[in-house]
This record gives sequence, structure tokens and C-alpha cells, in this order.
Amino acid sequence: MKKLVLFCISLALFAGKSAAQNAGSALSAAELKERMAVNAPYLHQKYKSASNLRGVGMGMTLGGVAATIIGIAVADKETINDGMSTQVNLSGPGAGIFAVGLVSAVAGTPLWIIGGVKRKNARNAYLREFGYSINAPVDPSPYLQLNVTPNRMGLALVF
Repeated sequence: MKKLVLFCISLALFAGKSAAQNAGSALSAAELKERMAVNAPYLHQKYKSASNLRGVGMGMTLGGVAATIIGIAVADKETINDGMSTQVNLSGPGAGIFAVGLVSAVAGTPLWIIGGVKRKNARNAYLREFGYSINAPVDPSPYLQLNVTPNRMGLALVF
């Protein structure tokens, strides 16, 4: 029992030391942008354009979902029941809003994803080039990390 208590205390001390080290090396998003603008303007430009692409994709997706819902609510619904099956036809201006919203949501999703990936790649390139740890989160927050090797597997709470 004493060994278990000592083991838990040593884990808590090690985790506290690890968190303190990560907190010192982590950059806030604003600080990252400032340093990137001064030290690597080419990466800052990539980061900004990727952020814009991500923002446009997010706006298109969320706006498209909202327009789709509004289009369904506004559309004239005609229900056709021919005995065995029931069909609902949408017509009027609501059907147009529904169609535009659906296309916008479908087109915006890849833009959102591609912008996020490009932004992360520009961030990682900057961190790698200027000697920061890529694994350290920009805004530190707790997360679970699964480590797998051929002989073992572990789950760690990183904070």
C-alpha cells in the first residue's frame, strides 16, 4: 500500500514538472502570429491565407446548414400518397433556399478542412524552423495521448 501511495505521489510530481515545462514553451495564438510576422513573413502569409480559407469554409458550411433548415421550413410542402408510398415535394422559394443552402454546406466543408490543415502545416513549419516543440499545444489544454509501440501501449493525460 505504501508503494502505491509513493508511486501516485511521484506521478503527480512528475506531471506537475512536465506541465510547467510545457507551459513555458507554449505560445498563445496571438504571440505565434506576432512572431511569425516578424521572423517568417512567408509562413505568416501562408498562415493568414489558410485562416481566411478556413473562415470562408466555416461560414459557407454553417450558413448553408442554416439556409437548408430555413428553406425546409419556408418551402411549400406537397404530400402525395399513392397507397403504398408517400412522397413530399418541396416547391416555391423555400425549395430554392434549401438547394442553395445544401450546395453551400457541401462546398464549404472541404474548404474548412483544407484551410485548417494548411494553417496547421504553416504553424508546424514555423515551430520546426525556429526550434519550438511541435507537440506542445499553442493554447495549452488537457488532452489524452495514446502511445503504442510493438511491446507496450499506454494512455497519458497531458496537461
